[in-house]
Amino acid sequence: MPTALLTDLLARDLISWLRNDAAVRLEIIPQEGEPERLAEVMIWITDPGTPRPTPSFAMTTPLMLARIPYRAHMAKRYAGKRLPSSVADLKDFMLVQLAGNTTVDSFEPWNQLIRQRQSAVIQVHSQEWVVDLLRNSSCIGLLPGYISHVDRNLLPLDELFETALERVVWISTSPLAAEQSEVQTLVSLIYKAFEDRHNWFTQ
Repeated sequence: MPTALLTDLLARDLISWLRNDAAVRLEIIPQEGEPERLAEVMIWITDPGTPRPTPSFAMTTPLMLARIPYRAHMAKRYAGKRLPSSVADLKDFMLVQLAGNTTVDSFEPWNQLIRQRQSAVIQVHSQEWVVDLLRNSSCIGLLPGYISHVDRNLLPLDELFETALERVVWISTSPLAAEQSEVQTLVSLIYKAFEDRHNWFTQ
């Protein structure tokens, strides 16, 4: 599963499950793209409208967990009386770019803004670094819209782009493992984690 989803949405529920079922054997493998290796449970994020992945292994039919809107964010402590409300307003701010977002088609309006800059851009390789830089400096970065529920120090800005920036979370399982009780329990736990936070995924 993507590291950011584990950290932001699933870690607490997984830890609680493990605490109550110490006999389980669990390996969590980070992945940022589509599944490249077979696992009992696979979670990944794609652009809207992206067809089902065609890996070199079988998987059950992918089911959607959530649509995640993305917004530009900054720390509340650095937000002045007049917040940036357009792309032009960002010229006075350092921008933070998560390296993995560079090739995401859904983020093209934001990526185009990054490419147009000769300076005042910091590129990092984890969402945690984006959050830390925003929290501790007057930078602006692209983050999932739910992040203000995770870190209340972060403030989503008004929509800066005409095109909504959105991605989709999918889940699938290995056909051979889908009927195993531990796998079904884990899948149910993941579904519940997203259902309990359904209000996090609205604009």
